[in-house]
Amino acid sequence: MSEDSKKSLLKILLGGRVSDQKKGPSLVQYSGKKLGRRFNWIGDTVTIGSNDGCDFKIDEDSLSPVHCILTKKPEDYFIIDLNSTKGTFIGDLRVVDKQQIHEGDILLLGEVYIKFFAV
Repeated sequence: MSEDSKKSLLKILLGGRVSDQKKGPSLVQYSGKKLGRRFNWIGDTVTIGSNDGCDFKIDEDSLSPVHCILTKKPEDYFIIDLNSTKGTFIGDLRVVDKQQIHEGDILLLGEVYIKFFAV
């Protein structure tokens, strides 16, 4: 996917809406084979990757086996890239260390867009 295509898709996603039926923090897949799939986040830590052992398994070639970790502290949420091959981004900013994420953030994991909902 070209950089221009990624930026165009990101603009579309930022204006997108998802069902109001939310129960706590969740992630919605906005691209890839399972477009629209919702993952309801339960617990303090979530692993995301292509490995069967991940909490949120995304079967896409662009994701590393264990791509990143999301953590929750009382009211704050963070993402940590695990030295993934194709990187983890919040919008167009690469995650280098532990980074805070917020309601409505668009995450790019490899070539898969995920939208984060805090509530």
